[in-house]
This record gives sequence, structure tokens and C-alpha cells, in this order.
Amino acid sequence: AEGIRYSASAEYQKAVAGDTASATALTGGVELTHDPRWRATGRLEWRRDRNFDAWLSTQGATHKVDRDWSLLVRNALSVQNARNPSVHDQWQDRFQVGAAYRQTDLNRVNALALYELRAQQDKNPAIDEKRVSHTVSLHADHHPSRPWWLTGRLAGKRVSERFAGGVRDDYTAWLAGGRITWDLSERWDVGVQHHRLWSRDGGARQASTGIEAGYLVKSNLWLSVGYNVRGFRDDELQGSAYTQQGVYVRLRFKFDETLFRGDDASTNRSLPR
Repeated sequence: AEGIRYSASAEYQKAVAGDTASATALTGGVELTHDPRWRATGRLEWRRDRNFDAWLSTQGATHKVDRDWSLLVRNALSVQNARNPSVHDQWQDRFQVGAAYRQTDLNRVNALALYELRAQQDKNPAIDEKRVSHTVSLHADHHPSRPWWLTGRLAGKRVSERFAGGVRDDYTAWLAGGRITWDLSERWDVGVQHHRLWSRDGGARQASTGIEAGYLVKSNLWLSVGYNVRGFRDDELQGSAYTQQGVYVRLRFKFDETLFRGDDASTNRSLPR
């Protein structure tokens, strides 16, 4: 019907070599788009192999407040129930809520403010780990002129952990950093980035500094190679930036539901009209 879509799938995976378990999965999903200002999605997956009965639930919603502002909310819950004594129950939940700003008319400033709650537990008695983190972040892009892009990120988190034997640990960490990118031509760009990670707990300080070159392979497909002379890793704070030390390769591809409509003149601008 108009404004609603359902999806379903069944999968059987058979390992033909190696120590990989065969698996069976069933999924179902729904997407609601009755109001052009609202969009909501939900998906549920059940998967069974020799070790676990696993459930994955994902829900999300977007509300376009006006031409420039949108509100976002998303939750993903993963539960793994052990099927034999060699493994143990596990679960993880990620909840995100945020606001996005996109300067529709001038297209010079984009920004995203986000709060994320992560909670997870491993019920293995040898580990008995439970972890809860609260993360807030602000990411912004500024496009002052055609060849220049300025990107900045500020983020902080509060983490509470519990381990076997009742051992507990609480700490706070912060990240600040950014990137400057210069378009050499329509296909080539170069950039430099710098990020700092610090925590008052223990006086820890780390930094990541590097350079990157990118090439536009085809429309909306970008290949980049970079090198960080020093670095660190923090999956909750670094966002989409690569901050580890050493050489890295990034492949970015922007696409939507029109990807396979190459024979549609309204989508493929190269076709005669």
C-alpha cells in the first residue's frame, strides 16, 4: 500500500570447509513513509547455528522538522542465547538520538549532534563483564568555497565497567579533532587531520596526526589512501575518522534506492530526455 513496505527473507548457510558453523536465519521488516516528514523502519532477525540462538532487532525513525533540521532516533538490540555449555549468553544494545542540520539553500554547513547509550554483557563466568557507556558528540562540516572542506568533531563519554570478582572501573574521556581537505581537481583531493584523546582519570593523553589523498573513481565512489604518523583507537569517540597509526585505505560509496534504475532518465542524467 502507499506509504508502507514489508520485507521478509529466509537463509541457509552451509560451511563447505573450515571450522565454520552452518546457520539458518529468518528475517522480517517494515518501512513506513505515510507522511513525507516522517520515516520509520523496523527489522527483526532470528539466526541459529550450533552455538547460539541469536536475535537482532533494529528500529529507526526520522522526522524532518523543516527544510534544514531533522530529528533522528535508532536502536539496535542483539541477544545471543547459548545452545551448548561451551559458550555463554551475551547481549548488546545501542540507542542513539540526535539532531541533524543541513543548510539546504547554501549547502555550506552540515552538523550532527548525537547522544548514544551502549550497554553489553557477557555472562561467561570467567569474564562476567558488564559495560555501560554514555557518549555525546558534535560533528560539523563547513564548505567555505568550492575547493575547501573543513570538518570538526568534539565528543565525550562516561564509561562504567564491571568484571569478574566484582571489580569495577569508571572513567571519562574526551576527543577533539578535525580535517582540512583541498580539492586539487574534480577527481583528486588531499587532506590533513589531527585528533586528540584525553582523560582526567590517570592523566592519559593520545594524539593522531596524518595525511590523506583521495581519487573519485566514478560518480559517488571515492577511494582514499592515508598515513597517520601516530594514532590511537576509540570506536565510541572517533566516529568515521580513522585515527590508528600507520597506512590505511578508505572506500566511500554514496547510494540510495535509485542505484539500480540506470535505464530511468529521471535518475540517469546521461540518458536522452
